[in-house]
Amino acid sequence: MKIKYWSVYGTVLLAIIVIFSGLILYEYFLGNGDGFWNGINIRILAFNTILILTFLFILVNLLKSGPRWVQNAFLVIFSIFITVQSIELIFGLLIKVKDQEKKHLASPLKSIERPDHKNVSIPDDTLGFRARPNWKYLWKSPEFQDGRTVSSIDSLSRRLTPDSGTFVRDKYALFWGCSYTYGDGVSDEETMPYYFQKLAKNYAAANYGYMAYSPLQTLARLQHENIRKQVKEKNGFAVYTYINDHIDRTIPSTLWVVFQKGLFPSLNHKTMETDGVFARKNHVLYDCIYWLGNSNLFNYFRIVYPWKHGKEHYQLVVNTIAKARKEYVKQFGNDQFYLIIFPGSPLSSEMKEILGQTDLKIFDYSDLFKLEDYTLTFDDAHPNAQAYELVMNRFYEDMKKQNLL
Repeated sequence: MKIKYWSVYGTVLLAIIVIFSGLILYEYFLGNGDGFWNGINIRILAFNTILILTFLFILVNLLKSGPRWVQNAFLVIFSIFITVQSIELIFGLLIKVKDQEKKHLASPLKSIERPDHKNVSIPDDTLGFRARPNWKYLWKSPEFQDGRTVSSIDSLSRRLTPDSGTFVRDKYALFWGCSYTYGDGVSDEETMPYYFQKLAKNYAAANYGYMAYSPLQTLARLQHENIRKQVKEKNGFAVYTYINDHIDRTIPSTLWVVFQKGLFPSLNHKTMETDGVFARKNHVLYDCIYWLGNSNLFNYFRIVYPWKHGKEHYQLVVNTIAKARKEYVKQFGNDQFYLIIFPGSPLSSEMKEILGQTDLKIFDYSDLFKLEDYTLTFDDAHPNAQAYELVMNRFYEDMKKQNLL
């Protein structure tokens, strides 16, 4: 590198060092001395600035007096960069046009702000996130004209199941699953655990479901928590509520990785052990998926992987549920772990075949009713209270007929 380049580089570098040194001293004497100013890490910012400066000076020198092949390579890379950015800009504008059309056609109820979703979740190193312990929220739900929806969480991040009477409840019923089990959008007295407990007078129901969960969280919690200590009753059963969305959540699909920002348990498919959170345990893969998944090109054409579900995907879901059952048996000493197929989630022939090869006790309610007839007025994705009550009425009757209560 010629002397004049070193001279310019040295001058700019010295100016940067002086400026950032002044900022660090200013923060030390007038701030709290932690090196942060308005939420910015001054030391990291200084390091990155110097790094970028060094890279730019080396690049300028190579382009000006470096080998011809370096200049050609840079030209190719720069051309690709400009092309990609242009494509992203074009499809970004097309997406905005589509979004405007959707907003124009959407019902006001479908775009309602959900206050019960705010501040309800906290980060978790095992599950990705969990319900905020000892949390409660009351809000005027559009579902009710004269009442309020109550959402309550206990100290163990379980949704509360209010007691429907003064009964001797000497058995437990553990409900696992996603927002369908949790009861997203309905009150504490309208969830599946509540309706079951109302029917089965000697059972205390515990709600371990939560929003955006899958079999992965059930398995992870059973592998890393002593659930037995959380349940005072000696005998009972556990039940997992399945919907077809759990396939993408367990695989996981690229769409789900992006949507959840990788905040779900990382699963070793060989050992079926969960270990940490996907976004951190597989950070390189996660960064690539997240970058591509957020590109305008991928979003416009809805490019996802896998494009369709295959036998290996169904097998993984079944293996995860079966492994969760084994963990339950290990902790509770009985094999009373059941599977409910919720209405609106018809099983494929391959999924049925794979489930048939297990010893899971299955209650298939996929055709009990049309789910679209029983969804919340402000949310097409989740069932209303009547749907949960219908499913639990049927489940309770089937349990009685089969002498499982």
